[in-house]
Amino acid sequence: MSAAPPSATRSLVARGIAWNGLFQVFTVILGFAVTMKLTRHLATADYGESGAVAGVLALLGAFSAHTLLGRALQLGPDEEPDWSLYWSAALWLQAGQALVCEALAGACWLLPVYRPLAPLLHLAGLGLLLEGPAQLATVMLRRSMDYRRLRILGAIAAVSSSAATLALGLAGHGAIALVLGANVLLAVPLVIDLLLVRRFRPARWLAPPDRVALRPAIAFGLQQGTGAMLWAARTSVPAVVLPAALGYGALGLLGRATGIYQSTAGRVVSVLLETVYPLLPRYARDRERYARHATLLLQVVAWIALPSVAFVALEGPTVSRVLYGQRWVAADPVLLPAAILTMGVLACAACASVLLAMDRLRTCLLLDVVGAALAIPTVLLALGGGSLGRYAWALAAAHVVGAGLSLAAAAPLLAPGWAWRVLLPPVTGALLAGGALVLARPQLDGLPVAVRLAVVVALFCGSWLLAVRLLHGRALAGLLAIVPGGARLGRLLHLPAASTSEDATSAPATSSPLRDQAKAPHD
Repeated sequence: MSAAPPSATRSLVARGIAWNGLFQVFTVILGFAVTMKLTRHLATADYGESGAVAGVLALLGAFSAHTLLGRALQLGPDEEPDWSLYWSAALWLQAGQALVCEALAGACWLLPVYRPLAPLLHLAGLGLLLEGPAQLATVMLRRSMDYRRLRILGAIAAVSSSAATLALGLAGHGAIALVLGANVLLAVPLVIDLLLVRRFRPARWLAPPDRVALRPAIAFGLQQGTGAMLWAARTSVPAVVLPAALGYGALGLLGRATGIYQSTAGRVVSVLLETVYPLLPRYARDRERYARHATLLLQVVAWIALPSVAFVALEGPTVSRVLYGQRWVAADPVLLPAAILTMGVLACAACASVLLAMDRLRTCLLLDVVGAALAIPTVLLALGGGSLGRYAWALAAAHVVGAGLSLAAAAPLLAPGWAWRVLLPPVTGALLAGGALVLARPQLDGLPVAVRLAVVVALFCGSWLLAVRLLHGRALAGLLAIVPGGARLGRLLHLPAASTSEDATSAPATSSPLRDQAKAPHD
């Protein structure tokens, strides 16, 4: 794949963000509809059991094909990956994952506490087999930045898996419906497209992988896999600890509380990281340009993640009532710590992207080791008889510390003065918007819960935007310069065009993956 001219790169990024954004809007609406229906029929234990399976799969997936296939995204534009080689590696790796999963399912039959997980793990093992070709298809499309095809396939998968989950869930199959939809059916459209539509044909279908030819990818995958295993141990601790210590119901409550933030701000940040990351390694040789790009990336992440936590702190129960209904009132005490710990996960992921694109593999691994160590006190707290609320706050504190360490590690790769642009505006804006929301609460009492949610969202977002405009107009102008349609909003807010341009570019002869997509329609 030859290097694309700047205009082509801008168009690729613009289309990628557009398709990823549309896909996320679609899946959020679909997910909310399914969630609102199922949470009124399924028990908390059903969500707890499916969450436990997800945690086990996260641990198993640490050394999955995804970690090895990521090497293809690190290659330069003039190096075309040997996809047949990657096919063999993905197929054999996932076959091994499936066998381990089936063995764990067999062990669960022997342990009364974990026996409900046994049939679910048997089902999930089938999904692991499908993940090999599905992950290969995903990486091939991401490398070519064909997000249009990737997201259309994702939408097909989302609709089919949601329909199956909803039908089986309403029929009383509980956790089986959740596991089938989330861990098996999502891979099917990608596999069909790869093998039947695009007619991908490896050189040898079942040949063992060539370990010599795969040596660079194996080294990359081992490092990434070790870090992923440590990260999975850190994020999947509830799946292992809570069933024995607090029960599947507690795990279900924590999972639903975390889901509120994951399905909103978490989705937006995930889209951003997935879209932009394939381009970051291309700028790694120019430290000055890379610093600007990385700072812009973290700035967008922080401006989304931090105000979202403030909103959940104030109106989390309102969001929960609209999505889950009155049956999930018991999750209210853990809504805020769940949002904070999820924000910590997103911050760590963003900083890891900045470090990984510069091949700071040892730093990433060290941060994963530290993050896993931070989770140990939370395990001891749960096993020692701590309540769900205390456990959730301990987990949130561990993730915040991990996010701080990750940000400190990424700081040398960022532009000078990054903290003032990345952290200060969203924090001050969130404080003032939160204050406006508190003052308006007496007038909102008595409104229907759905109407109240619409009002508080509009009030918080409007107050936050106004506060940032008045106190940090220059930083806001710089950020709007990289957002599609940001120039129009800047004019609406009376931001000077010269200020927007100056802050966005800092140095005239540079381009940014984030900024370039705003210019694409004019090319």
